[in-house]
Amino acid sequence: MRLRTWVSAGVVLLLAASGVATAEETKETKKAAAGKDLDPQAMMAAYEKAGEPTEQHKLLQRSVGKWTITIKSWMDPNQPPMESKGTAEGRALLGGRFVQQDVVCDMMGKPFSGVSVNGYDRGKKKFVGTWIDSMSTGVMRSEGTTDASGNTMTVQAVSTDPMTGKDSKLRIVGTWEGNDKLVEEFFEKKKGKEKKTMEITYLRAK
Repeated sequence: MRLRTWVSAGVVLLLAASGVATAEETKETKKAAAGKDLDPQAMMAAYEKAGEPTEQHKLLQRSVGKWTITIKSWMDPNQPPMESKGTAEGRALLGGRFVQQDVVCDMMGKPFSGVSVNGYDRGKKKFVGTWIDSMSTGVMRSEGTTDASGNTMTVQAVSTDPMTGKDSKLRIVGTWEGNDKLVEEFFEKKKGKEKKTMEITYLRAK
């Protein structure tokens, strides 16, 4: 019986942490605190409902499919950008709760690959993501929101600068121009001023 209480209490805590606890769940939380038995079936049903994909998750599904990409990078804003091309492929994960995208291209004349996983955290009410690639041993983490149309997403991304070991921050703005074109712009603050350092254009492969 004690195990049953622990399991149910764990579900209550997860619900509270995800920001979807209801009045009934609050009552169950008080029961757990008092050491009383909970109804595990009712709690699991509530937790499953809280984990269902939303309209925000549907927005992420636009990235599913195959893409050709063009990358422009500015090391010096006063000079023309370096340009490279590649491909990307997105696929839905875990019933549409996340989208994984695999990117392959050349970066500074060398083969480059990266993997992103993006989702929508119902608790935070924010889009969240991670990025790993073949030129780093760290993980970039991002959080952000869309505008009212859902066509422009702005996220703040944080990774570790390998030179300093300190946080390096990026502002990334992704704009959908129809369902077959996405433009992502990357901005960094340098010497107190924000500058555009990269732009990636995705075109859906026909």
